[in-house]
Amino acid sequence: MKLSSLYSNRPAELTRIDFRDGLNVVLGEIRLPENKDRDTHNLGKTTLGGLIDFCLLKGRSSEFFLFRHATTFSPFVFFIEIALENGSFVTVRRSASTHTRIGIKRHSQRREDYSALQQEEWDHWNLPLAKAKTILDGILDLGALAPFDYRKEMPYLLRSQDSYRSVFKVQNASTRDVVWKPFLAHILGFEAASIRDVYEAEVALDQKNGQVAVIHAESSLNSSGLADIEGLLRIKTQDLRKRELLLAEFDFGAEDADRTTELVDDIDLRTANLNEERYGLTKRLKKVELALVEREINFDVAEVSALFEEASVIFEGQIVRDFESLIRFNQQIGTERRGYLEEEQADLVAALANVESELEILGARRTELLSFLSNSDSLAKYREVSQQLVGLTSEIAVLNQKKEALSRIDELSADRQAAEAEVTRKKGVLSDELKAQIEDTDSLFWQIQDRFNDIIYTVTGSHALLSARLNGEGHVDFSAEILNQKDTATSQGRGNTYKKLMCMAFDLAVLSAHLGSGFPRFVYHDGAFESLDSRKKEKLVEVYREHAALGIQIIMTAIDSDLPPSSTSGVHLLNPDEIVLTLHDEGTSGRLFKIPSW
Repeated sequence: MKLSSLYSNRPAELTRIDFRDGLNVVLGEIRLPENKDRDTHNLGKTTLGGLIDFCLLKGRSSEFFLFRHATTFSPFVFFIEIALENGSFVTVRRSASTHTRIGIKRHSQRREDYSALQQEEWDHWNLPLAKAKTILDGILDLGALAPFDYRKEMPYLLRSQDSYRSVFKVQNASTRDVVWKPFLAHILGFEAASIRDVYEAEVALDQKNGQVAVIHAESSLNSSGLADIEGLLRIKTQDLRKRELLLAEFDFGAEDADRTTELVDDIDLRTANLNEERYGLTKRLKKVELALVEREINFDVAEVSALFEEASVIFEGQIVRDFESLIRFNQQIGTERRGYLEEEQADLVAALANVESELEILGARRTELLSFLSNSDSLAKYREVSQQLVGLTSEIAVLNQKKEALSRIDELSADRQAAEAEVTRKKGVLSDELKAQIEDTDSLFWQIQDRFNDIIYTVTGSHALLSARLNGEGHVDFSAEILNQKDTATSQGRGNTYKKLMCMAFDLAVLSAHLGSGFPRFVYHDGAFESLDSRKKEKLVEVYREHAALGIQIIMTAIDSDLPPSSTSGVHLLNPDEIVLTLHDEGTSGRLFKIPSW
């Protein structure tokens, strides 16, 4: 797998880049004097690496420039042509606006332009991102990565400035070890499954511990063991049986039972009904009394007479009845209505009197019955024992719950012991496998180590060491160190310059050790020469050319000021044919995207 071409549907704004098989240099020229001392120049060198990663189907990140400036880049559709091991090619189509829908086409010729290709001419069109990754992974056929897919290796092949912070952990700082360590172990020649098995066994153990903690919290368990709870259950159960027998021995006699029945079933029920009836009668009586007050009509004969006299002058001929007939008419109606209300009032008063009388009788009888029953201590004792019975029943229920919880904890403890034993066993397997690989001097790990050391020694004159060891928790730790003359690790490996150099050396060592085994054969190093002294830059170019001669495609970016003349020829360190793209700071025409800065 190598990169062949990168282009878009807008060639005037993104110039097509055709990569060569050997060393490819993306050169940024700083032509304006005012930009000479600037650390960043916004030409697009770093952006190019991100764009290649996007075209190789990296997932969405809100920080990625295509998504942060979606309006600016929404018209762009990108195409990447990939050279396969068998000599054929595959082109991947991905747009900025519909980035989760992918097109894929296989072809036999190099340097094709499919920007205007119709939908039906693609082998696969409008694929969901996950499915497109699966199909592309099958087409690339990178057997050396199996069972991992091609995307796992991409962070090591597309190194940005942020990727030089760690030789091995190129993902986000928050990425869990179980995500990246098994794959790293795999490409170094170790058994990834054993490393993953240890993490999975620890997760299973943590789940068992978590279940036990939940049961403890939900059941409010203290330090009491199962034997203590069984003892308490026995005591509480015996007390419960005693209380039940005591209740069964209570005898109120036939008269007590009859009078209790009368009190509850007759007196209390009848009293309740009468109280409800009294409420209804009182409410109706109140309405009648209000009606009687409202129906009293007082006539002032002199005043009405004067009113009619005045009306006869103003409305002459319109009044058909005189005031006397009107008075008689109203008196007739009022008298009849009042009679009805007075009769109803009398009936209600009588009914209320009857209810009050019966309530008094029932109250007296209730007092008599209660007095009779209260004369004995039986009722008070019955209530006390009943309350004790309820309390004991509740306590026994709680104890049974704790007993069940402890039984469940015992079961989980057995599972937890088995999980602990499995963790120990798998760590032992991992230790044995790691030891076997380290002791095998022809193993892939030692091939990578030898190449890594050779590269570092060529560039710096110091030896370097890759190591893999188990830490105190039984997990594999990987380290890369530059050694001093006493063959001990130095602080050089912790400096940014040397750490970056070790990252590049590691990438080249892995690629060269995997040649011919179905492994990617390209690498992208952004700002490879930055912060290196002239001698080391020259040596690094030699290393790059040596690995390019092996069949590894190297894409590196650099600023022209970082390219010193060759110490032997005195001319430019790079060959003109190695420069595949030149960027500059003289306006938009010199940028990767020939559009105003975003």
